[in-house]
Amino acid sequence: MIGDVAGFRRLLAMARARSGAGDRAEATRLWKQVVAANQVHGSNWASLAAARFEAADYHGAAEAYRKVLDSGCGRRSGSTRRSPVTCRT
Repeated sequence: MIGDVAGFRRLLAMARARSGAGDRAEATRLWKQVVAANQVHGSNWASLAAARFEAADYHGAAEAYRKVLDSGCGRRSGSTRRSPVTCRT
């Protein structure tokens, strides 16, 4: 678990870098750590879902995408759906 903001930012940067480099296994591992450390940002769940999908973990990707959908990410601003997960970019 990441105990400080700087550590979390480093983890987030590494996850983004590994995703960008196409390192599917490492990106998935890092995005799992990101969402474990901060489960309220829908964009982190979306990144985990994408990494899992790219790694052919379709069941895991579906679970993460479900979190994104449950969060209301991508809904119009007038949506009344509430969730502890929020969209942030």
